[in-house]
Amino acid sequence: MLIRFKAVTTVLLLLFLLPARAIELPDGFIDEPFIAGLDGQITGFDASALGRVFISEKSGVVRVVRDGQLLDEPFLDISDIVNDRVDRGLLSVAVHPGFPATPHVYVLYTFDPPELVSEGLTGPGVPEGNGNRVSRLARYTADASQDYNVAEVGSERIILGQNSTYANIGNAEERFDTQTPSCGPIGSPIEDCLPVDEDSHTIGAMRFAEDGSLYVSNGDGASYRTFEPLTQMTYDLDSLRGKILRIDPETGEGLSDNPFFDGNPASNRSRVLSYGLRNPYSMTIHPLTGVPYVGDVGEELWEEINGGIARNFGWPCYEGGREGNERQTGFEPLDFCQSLYQSSEEIEAPLLSWEHAESGSSAMVGDFYFGEAFPAEYTGMLFYGDFIQGWMRVADVSDADAVSSSAFATDMLPMTEIRTGDDGAIYYASITTGEVRRIRYTGAGGTTGEDTDGDGDGDGDGDGDGDGVDTDGGQDGGNTAAGDEASSPVVVGAMSFAWLCLLTLGLGLRCACTRRTERSRVES
Repeated sequence: MLIRFKAVTTVLLLLFLLPARAIELPDGFIDEPFIAGLDGQITGFDASALGRVFISEKSGVVRVVRDGQLLDEPFLDISDIVNDRVDRGLLSVAVHPGFPATPHVYVLYTFDPPELVSEGLTGPGVPEGNGNRVSRLARYTADASQDYNVAEVGSERIILGQNSTYANIGNAEERFDTQTPSCGPIGSPIEDCLPVDEDSHTIGAMRFAEDGSLYVSNGDGASYRTFEPLTQMTYDLDSLRGKILRIDPETGEGLSDNPFFDGNPASNRSRVLSYGLRNPYSMTIHPLTGVPYVGDVGEELWEEINGGIARNFGWPCYEGGREGNERQTGFEPLDFCQSLYQSSEEIEAPLLSWEHAESGSSAMVGDFYFGEAFPAEYTGMLFYGDFIQGWMRVADVSDADAVSSSAFATDMLPMTEIRTGDDGAIYYASITTGEVRRIRYTGAGGTTGEDTDGDGDGDGDGDGDGDGVDTDGGQDGGNTAAGDEASSPVVVGAMSFAWLCLLTLGLGLRCACTRRTERSRVES
């Protein structure tokens, strides 16, 4: 097959010559550092553990910020079993909502089985290679004797991906062999196995729901280089490719009230909430309805925000569209898409979709806002963004037939997680600067702009330090690793974006600097 890629030299040169970018926000909002000083590439964070923030790094390390201080010793370092090539890596961390009484921390990563070394594999099949792989969701127990800041030795438990083993990898030695799929062939998927047969479209994100269940998003694990039949497994409920899953965080099994529960909680389909997804790298859960929403990174034309339970979101036969779903022209001629078009199956249109810019685009979903710090018009709004384009918007998706959106921020750093804090601020992780940053409101009409607690700082957190969040219950004023003072708008040079593309740190998002100009079509 012939596959061509556009040369990147000119694009990278232009990136170096572009002016520096400064974030722009509505009046009354400021952007400031919250946590800084991390050397690794931040893929996600979870601040739900009182006084602590757990931060995942792409290489396979989890760090802890305790009472505003970045601890020297990592909570966890599993970099020897994490494959972090291109969009792979440790991409999500989640803390049990009962922490520390239930001292469990969950990580989601692309797995390098130890046999890759013991079998003496060479070339692309070595642990840092691009051969076929599998993914896992593992749970670790925080060590009470070390104040819950370090994982207990030997506490690993595989929650999802018990069969994500070396034996079930399609071809660990060759690059991009999607014709030898991991976790079973088309029509015969292996139970509890998460395939990664590309260097992108891997596992995505985890979130705990209010009912204590754990939601997990997973990509199709298929090629972005060819239009191939393997992608049809996103429609197969017995495969974990291209799905939103809902599981018991203790057992990894599906729950009896899941829409496709078949009586066997260990079956793949019993775990599935929705399907037909390409690369759902980011996810959130509506705090009132329990409905999951994902940012599904698109192919070459459209980006999508999808939400719902028991839905088929259409990939690969449908993608984006100005008026709802459009047929994906590259996959349209394939037999399985033709069969779908002729069927009566309902395909859920994206709630939000936008066309790719020339430089590329990558969807990123954030949280619904139900804080009290922002002006009232933001209540119930969904924050979402574009990793490559560097913008953040807000949308009212309460009525799927009348979705509206508006601009919120532009010229942002490449963000890999967007979350709402208990203080009512918006937090986001920057992969280029090793920071977690905060957007808070200081104008009239929001609690971070008025002295509602009588401490004289106008932030409403009651600790008198003016940072807008009481990170430690008032013991030391809630200092953060980046300091308390509000910074001027962040400025990042174009070199950061060129560096991002040079290292292809797409994180499930694909770097736009190697925009594809031609794709081959393969059908068996």
